[in-house]
Amino acid sequence: KPELEAAGLNAEQVAIAGRDWRRAQLDIRIAEIHAALDAVNSILTSTLNTPFAHTHSNVALLGQSFGGATITSAAIRSKRFSHLCIYDPWFENDGDSLYPVRPSDFQTKVYHIKKAALWRNGKSSLWKIAKKNTERLAHVICLNDQSSALIFHDAPFCDHYAQTDANFVFEKVGALAFIYRAIKGGSSSSRNKDGENIKEEKVDPEVALVDAMDKTLALLKDWFPSDVVVSS
Repeated sequence: KPELEAAGLNAEQVAIAGRDWRRAQLDIRIAEIHAALDAVNSILTSTLNTPFAHTHSNVALLGQSFGGATITSAAIRSKRFSHLCIYDPWFENDGDSLYPVRPSDFQTKVYHIKKAALWRNGKSSLWKIAKKNTERLAHVICLNDQSSALIFHDAPFCDHYAQTDANFVFEKVGALAFIYRAIKGGSSSSRNKDGENIKEEKVDPEVALVDAMDKTLALLKDWFPSDVVVSS
């Protein structure tokens, strides 16, 4: 931002440049998904003399945060993908200002996605800015003209966290906060200005993890070969 402002751009021009940069970054990430699938198929074809299942079609994608935005756009743009698990995605702004997904991704309807689920984390800062766009997405990912292929799972007491967000995962109300408390000791309760304990209404992080895993496996059950036992 300082460099752009130093180049004589005003605040609006800086914002536009930032959105364009994030959209271009998402495009690169989508290209990397396709390249990785092609590489896996090429390696296994050359070593086992057989193509690898679920690389050219019927591919399932799972992604969180920026990854959630990435897999959403990837699946909308390509019939290669059939199943989506979108965890607390990053969809910011409306209309032509939407990013990191491109506005055109949310201005169409697709019918090739068999199943899709989106997790809405109620304590997440991203949920506050993504709410309208997640609702709009239900009209993009369609089973038919009357029904959406997208279902929602609500986690009202979960924050935004990923495996790389150590401070969220371990120190706050993240999925592994119980490990942090066990090592550090002390209580997870908060106190008000008078020193009185405040009961925080939240779900146990271990329960939240198991619940998310169960729902993910349920969505992907028909994606796995029939001889594979799917269980958490």
